[in-house]
Amino acid sequence: MYMKLFIRLYADDTVIMFDSEENLQKALRIFENKYENNRQKMSKNQDQPPPYAPAGQPYGYGPPPPQGQNTTVIMQQPTTIAVVQHLGNTPMRTRCAACGADVVTATYYETGSMTWLIAIILCFVGGLLCCFIPFCIDDCKDVVHQCPNCQNQIGRFNRM
Repeated sequence: MYMKLFIRLYADDTVIMFDSEENLQKALRIFENKYENNRQKMSKNQDQPPPYAPAGQPYGYGPPPPQGQNTTVIMQQPTTIAVVQHLGNTPMRTRCAACGADVVTATYYETGSMTWLIAIILCFVGGLLCCFIPFCIDDCKDVVHQCPNCQNQIGRFNRM
């Protein structure tokens, strides 16, 4: 009677395959010898202590710096700081990049993608006269933020 058996050893992912009892015995003897050799190697390594650092030197660190030398550390401050501020649909306090003033933005509304999308949908659903409604409602339009001092555009809030 022939039989196939697969044995998986998780330590080293060894797979033993055989098709007869005689081959099984050979494979197990080979495995036993291999296991015994590995066990002997491990026991030899455990008899020796781990390597230590020389006296006066902490383990894992390099040699101490030479005495009597001055060390100069140069630290450089960042020159540019980028601040990302998300603008909403209401005026916000911010710093103008053009004039450097700390201001509350002035806002106005412009027709944007959301306005046109709503207009097209209303044209199909409600007819030609309904498509003009989004152009009269500020909540359908994009919001543009500008500096009240220099009139520079600070940012834009897109509804879509």
